[in-house]
Amino acid sequence: MKRGALIALLVIIVILLGLFIIGGFIYLQFNQEPYVPEKAYLKIDLGGPLAETAPTRFMGMPGAAISIHDLWYNLERAAKDDRIKGVLLRVQYLETGFAKIAEIGQLLKKFAASKKTGRGLHRRRRPEGILPGLFRRQVIMFKGGSLSISGIAAEALFLKNTLSKLGVRAEIFHIGDYKTASNTFTEERMTPEHRESTQALIDDLYQAVISGIAANRKLDSREVKKILDQSPLPMKNTSKAN
Repeated sequence: MKRGALIALLVIIVILLGLFIIGGFIYLQFNQEPYVPEKAYLKIDLGGPLAETAPTRFMGMPGAAISIHDLWYNLERAAKDDRIKGVLLRVQYLETGFAKIAEIGQLLKKFAASKKTGRGLHRRRRPEGILPGLFRRQVIMFKGGSLSISGIAAEALFLKNTLSKLGVRAEIFHIGDYKTASNTFTEERMTPEHRESTQALIDDLYQAVISGIAANRKLDSREVKKILDQSPLPMKNTSKAN
């Protein structure tokens, strides 16, 4: 065999061996079961934006934030794993809508049916941050935390005057006083119908918060509303709350 052919063959063997090693490493990274000691707690951090599914992760890139799919998958496995004693949920500055919050709550409620321990840790509580904790059997707040649920607000953006300064006038086919999507470009402020529909929406969301707290804490809705109306609550009233 010629020297050049031998060198080429060795190079191919080295490349194939390298690919085999890399492939094996990737396989172990994504398929190897982590070590789980007995009576362990599954710690889940919820914070920032929350996606339905996590984006593709590549080697060497930092892991993406937890997604609804991740939460479902891990809670399902934890509920069936005898080594897992319970779940520790740490919530801080969660940025997501109430629909996803309700979905998280149902996942936690389903896990609670496994009779395993569930605890929630909160740094600061706001409406979107407190709801997941309502489905836990125990909620803990560290010293220096705060409970502030002063209501739900909405805002709208109007660009009519800005467009006018640019010499632009929006012409949009509009049907119905309560069809408010085009108001962003055709109005200077909220119309009465726009304000009415927006107020109805935030009233419904706030009532959902009150009803969620009442149902999961076995309290009367009127009592819950009375407590929330006193928000922000001092630490002495929140430090021992379950």
